Amino acid sequence: MDDYKFDEAKFFELASESSKLAENVSKKLTIELKADKYIVKQDSFVKFLHCLHEAEEIDGVLEVGVPILAKEGYPSRMLVRDTVKDHIEDTLKHLDRGKRVVHYGTPGYGKSMTGVLVVKKKMGKKLIVIQQGKTWYFVPKDFPGTCVVKSMFPETMKAYAIAQAGASGGETRPIFHLIDPQGHHTVPVIVFGGIAEQLATVSPNTLLLNDKLRSWEKQYGRPIRKVEPHWENEDMKKCYEKCYKSLFALDEYEKRLHFWGNNPRNVFDEMLSV
Repeated sequence: MDDYKFDEAKFFELASESSKLAENVSKKLTIELKADKYIVKQDSFVKFLHCLHEAEEIDGVLEVGVPILAKEGYPSRMLVRDTVKDHIEDTLKHLDRGKRVVHYGTPGYGKSMTGVLVVKKKMGKKLIVIQQGKTWYFVPKDFPGTCVVKSMFPETMKAYAIAQAGASGGETRPIFHLIDPQGHHTVPVIVFGGIAEQLATVSPNTLLLNDKLRSWEKQYGRPIRKVEPHWENEDMKKCYEKCYKSLFALDEYEKRLHFWGNNPRNVFDEMLSV
């Protein structure tokens, strides 16, 4: 990776070519950069992003149509709680003021889902960079008019994002960067200084054990920390009735709720038995 040279001209040439190609395949494409090879291919996460862009919230439920975050077993719809709407609006205000924000809380409470909702708010307004574990996605500002670009090289992502920021002017803060480490292991964390709005969604253990995230906080100043809102009994019941009623009978839901408590990931995961 240290020897990898980023050919910016070639990169944008490929991005343009794949954008045209994407029009013919429902725009579910990525460009993947490995060493000196540029590979155009279909990608389930890109498909999810396009569905997210087109999804509408009806009666408090966002129907995406494909598994959220393109993860097998994840639901295709999510309950958008009123407390989370307030949580997101407050986060957006901090981001707009140039603050870095960390959403943390109990695993299974929906931190990644909240990050997804923030991404939806930013689509069409910002260049979006998404880090899912060790994989990086770029969502162009004119998304979904162009394809999404994917790279396994953080330095390439940094070069691309900075080039885009420079084209728009360093003071316009045109980049939104979502960091979703997906686990406790160390992952590269790129900070763009004054040109990026950054949101990290992590569990307390991830924040404690991930040395890259700790150095991120230490080097660039402690960001705004916000706790993912607790799920009240009313939230759980509403989520069951609007999103999962077809999967569980009421007595099964109540048994799972009693066993797992107010944790939606555990209660509504079909693979977990009680």
